[in-house]
Amino acid sequence: MSSQRGNVVKKKAPKHKNEFAFKNDLHDTTGKTKAINNLNVSNVCQRCKDCIEWKIKYKKYKPLTVPGKCVRCFNRNVKFAYHIVCSQCVTENSCCAKCNKNADLVGILVKDVSDQQKEESLLEEELKHMRLREKKAFLRQVEKEKSLGCKNSTCLTTTNKRKSSENESDEISDYEND
Repeated sequence: MSSQRGNVVKKKAPKHKNEFAFKNDLHDTTGKTKAINNLNVSNVCQRCKDCIEWKIKYKKYKPLTVPGKCVRCFNRNVKFAYHIVCSQCVTENSCCAKCNKNADLVGILVKDVSDQQKEESLLEEELKHMRLREKKAFLRQVEKEKSLGCKNSTCLTTTNKRKSSENESDEISDYEND
């Protein structure tokens, strides 16, 4: 359309009209795309959250390959793309992780996803080496703590470490008796 003065009226319809909305996983069903679609945008203000969600929706989001440098503590702790402040500094200073402004945060992330996955894999690895009786007792304790509302996993890991150290001491005493 021309920007000539007075020529602001459109005379015809657009050449192409979208018949259906854009789907970012229509032809690309890789694990990377699924991970990006399941990404939880957190520790940011509402404006920045909308911006990052738009990037995810229209396949413009590019995840980080290496951790970025935080502008507050200058450590390489920034794990999410388009963030400039690490999650630790966000919790201490209550600022947006993308624009670094003091604003109301939306979707506050309690624990990093990677840290949570590491803890889960460690627990699964320890469960593999336990006896059936110990596994069932441990799983009952986990359910009990979930029902009581024990948020942190330190309760689980400390009791699990105590049990494993007791088992090792029992095994050592068995060998000494033989």
